[in-house]
Amino acid sequence: MKFCRVACIYFLPSVNPARRIAQPGQEVNRCAALKEPARAQTTGAMTEPDALFETAVTHFREHRAEDAEAACLEILGQLPGHARALHLLGIVRGAKDIQEGLRLIRRATAANPDYAEAHFNLAAMLAAAGQPAEAAKHYAEVMRLKPDDLVAHIRRGALLTAAGETDEAIDQYRAVLVRWPDSVPALLGLGGICLTRGELLQSIDLHRRAAQLAPNSAEVAACFGRALKYGGDQAGAIAQYRRALTLEADQLDALNFLAVALFEQGELTEAGAVIARACARRPDNPASHFNAALIAQATGDLAAARKSLQRALDLEPGNPLYRRVSLATALYDPDMAETARADAHRSFGAQVSAAAAKLPPPPNLPDPSRRLRVGWLSSDFRDHPVARNLGPIFAQYDRTAFEMHLYGEVLKPDDVTFRLRTQTDHWHSTIGESDRAVAERIRADCIDILVVLAGRFDRNRPEIAAWRAAPVQVSFHDPATSGMPAMDYLIADRRLAPRGGEEWFAERILALPTFYLHPAIEFSPEPGPLPMTRHGGITFGS
Repeated sequence: MKFCRVACIYFLPSVNPARRIAQPGQEVNRCAALKEPARAQTTGAMTEPDALFETAVTHFREHRAEDAEAACLEILGQLPGHARALHLLGIVRGAKDIQEGLRLIRRATAANPDYAEAHFNLAAMLAAAGQPAEAAKHYAEVMRLKPDDLVAHIRRGALLTAAGETDEAIDQYRAVLVRWPDSVPALLGLGGICLTRGELLQSIDLHRRAAQLAPNSAEVAACFGRALKYGGDQAGAIAQYRRALTLEADQLDALNFLAVALFEQGELTEAGAVIARACARRPDNPASHFNAALIAQATGDLAAARKSLQRALDLEPGNPLYRRVSLATALYDPDMAETARADAHRSFGAQVSAAAAKLPPPPNLPDPSRRLRVGWLSSDFRDHPVARNLGPIFAQYDRTAFEMHLYGEVLKPDDVTFRLRTQTDHWHSTIGESDRAVAERIRADCIDILVVLAGRFDRNRPEIAAWRAAPVQVSFHDPATSGMPAMDYLIADRRLAPRGGEEWFAERILALPTFYLHPAIEFSPEPGPLPMTRHGGITFGS
């Protein structure tokens, strides 16, 4: 990958900003032609290092990287602090060794702190290296030195979003829209954050403005469709996805979004065909393979699901969502050995544990005179089987003994959400917050027991428990082990967890007499006569 100054382009919040870096060519002219600030320049005739640098730039522009490197090294042999040579050498070497590129461009910014282009390319390289927070700081330096650099403003907003600093990202995008009210990337960036926070109407408005300003952009149409989808307008969303594909037949986001929408409508054959196009279009895109796995699993093709999911994990091994869904898929795979299943769970637990920082013990003070604070973490506080099973608990718990906190990853609240909120003491939305931020909030609330619900399914976030959010952490409504050392207990019964299999679990099993607590259906009719009395036999269905 090459790193050089880029032109302003539409930025999709769903795309890694580090990958929006121009290849060598026309944009490198800006990088090469830009001189350092006046304080770093000499006066009079061009010196030998200056002439050598112009030669290095010519080599680089014409794709002769080895010659450009040699010229830069010759300059640095005479002037070790030559910022432009350090910068260009960092770009050249960073294409093969990103850490070496970072080291050199950091030296360039240290030699000349006011070198805007070096800060810009250092930020781009840091983003590609997976360091969004530090990258955002260097884009801030570009903004300080060149306040009218719109690309730096947009990229900083994207990287703050990627780093989980969504409040600061919102401020960044809003500041952009004050100065550049028709900035499509800023509208998309802010609209994307609103979407993840569940602010659906505002997200739709922002995406609609972007679509009006860029009517021929397939990427914008795809993003607008996604906002409509989460706003409940599935037909409008599908229309936007198809419009995006009319504008650009193989637009990757539109293919993925359309496949998911068709999948949710039960149109599995067309969904499979669309996602196959996405995988063929970009075989190196992990999200496409992940969606292909979900669709294959829904059709009962577990072999194809396993293959696609493994491909997604090969491309992005650190993605906890892919790992978590692979655990759910493993439960349905009859060809998977129990030892392999156990290894997959232990591997997931080790991965999320390694990603979580080691925080000090939670600050809870043991006081038997106060209520016990119980936190419940779930994406299923809505019309969902887990919520229906929890209904009797929340309706009947002893409020003098327990203080209930719900931490909900609920993008579209409904009547069930409202009822659960009124039945419990506190509601906290976790939408748009990082795992660490949620864990720190739970710790600040001094939760004594955290119950993680149905961890491997839906939008649930068991990884938060790896941060030791509470002194006692319990897995509930998950049919197997979490694999996480930080999960203390698993609530089950002896049908779900028969005696003698404790070695398969990372948790201690708490076996209830009966696991499920589903309430009676309201307004249900009286039971009728059994069909077997008429037909003389039992009919089994599936």
